[in-house]
Amino acid sequence: MKANRYRGTKLSYSRNSHALKLIDQLGLCSSTAFAFIFFVFLISISGISVIRATHDYRHVFISLQESREHTNQLNVTWGQLLIEQSTFGVNGRIEQKAVELLGMRVPAVEDIVMAKF
Repeated sequence: MKANRYRGTKLSYSRNSHALKLIDQLGLCSSTAFAFIFFVFLISISGISVIRATHDYRHVFISLQESREHTNQLNVTWGQLLIEQSTFGVNGRIEQKAVELLGMRVPAVEDIVMAKF
């Protein structure tokens, strides 16, 4: 029983030592390799950040363009309403529409009644 227990630990140790040999052969244990991997990681994160910022900028720019288009439409509508107001604000125009559409007329002097409070 004891031999089997020790044999299992030797196998796991030899596997770990094989992995350590492979890492050592690739040169990943040195400080320059660690620095290189760290800088590659930082550059990757920086690139992803640039892509994200560009994506967000495009969405904000599209929203800005839609807001400007909406503002232009509101300005056009406001201009049309101002023109309409000036057209209907003229006294002669109001009187003309009242006579044509509503059949109203200016009352005669004898039809006017003055009320006192």
